[in-house]
Amino acid sequence: MRKAGIILFAASLVFFQAYLAGRLSVLGVIPDLAAVFVVFWALRAPKADAFRFAFLVGIGLDLLGPAPLGFMAASMGLVCLAAASMGKWMNGDSWAVRTMIIFASCLAVRTASLWELSACGAEWGFREWMIEAVLASACTSAFGIPVCHAALHIPFFRAIRPAGGLTSDV
Repeated sequence: MRKAGIILFAASLVFFQAYLAGRLSVLGVIPDLAAVFVVFWALRAPKADAFRFAFLVGIGLDLLGPAPLGFMAASMGLVCLAAASMGKWMNGDSWAVRTMIIFASCLAVRTASLWELSACGAEWGFREWMIEAVLASACTSAFGIPVCHAALHIPFFRAIRPAGGLTSDV
């Protein structure tokens, strides 16, 4: 896989998440496609490559968003490391496990984003957390599985397979 293709995909993913993902909203909840692909990459690529991709996506989201520089990069990097570890510990080959990992990672990113907003002076409570973090994570995990399944059939994403590969994707 070429580095230019990965950088171009990360840039287009950041652009989509920052400007176009709002069109996919369900009941005002926007799915986090960036977190879906970070988890997808973490479950399929070697850990170092997945971490670089997550950091690149996170820095792009930091540059286009209101968060302080490095906040989303750190969040995406931690999500990537956690997803890679959980994927190896659990059966990362299972679609149910992938759904749970996407849900948990998106919940972590959304909760961290709300925490970052509270550091900037915004107030939020349990109701806002349920709507913004939990409902958004459920929407993202439901949206993420068909996206991941479709990505498995695109040659660009099939090239990120590690040496061992996932048995059901062969």
